[in-house]
Amino acid sequence: MDNRDRSIEDDFLDAVVKAETEVTILLTVDVRVCGVITGYDEVCLILKRDGYSQMIYMSAIAVIQLSQSTGILRSNG
Repeated sequence: MDNRDRSIEDDFLDAVVKAETEVTILLTVDVRVCGVITGYDEVCLILKRDGYSQMIYMSAIAVIQLSQSTGILRSNG
C-alpha cells in the first residue's frame, strides 16, 4: 500500500498490533471489551482476551483507547 493511501486508522492499528498493546474498545451498543488486537482489515479486527480470540466488526466500534500510556504513537507535526 502506498503511504499516501494509508489512513490514520491504519497507522494507529498497525502500531497497536506491532506493540501488542492492550486496548479498551467501546462498541456502539455501549459495551466495553478489553484485549490485544492481533490483526485487522477494512471490515473487522481480531481481539485476543482471556486466551480466546473474537472478531469485532469495524462498524460496531465507537472508540479504541490504549489501556496504558505508551510512546508508540507519534504526531507527524
